[in-house]
Amino acid sequence: MTGTLNLLTDPPGLTVMIDGREHPQKTPVSLTLPIGPHRIQVVKGTERQELQVDLSDGQFVSKTISWQ
Repeated sequence: MTGTLNLLTDPPGLTVMIDGREHPQKTPVSLTLPIGPHRIQVVKGTERQELQVDLSDGQFVSKTISWQ
């Protein structure tokens, strides 16, 4: 059972951490994750933005993170 997180960033090409582990792809990225809560971090240099997602089976969630 999985859900999908579509993650966009402005600017693109940023590092994504999922539950403390670096994901090999940079943003924008579509992630198929097990159901349940996940801690997502987006890293730009020394800055980080964090969000929590709680996926249910078959759910599609789209998030956009922008740096000002």
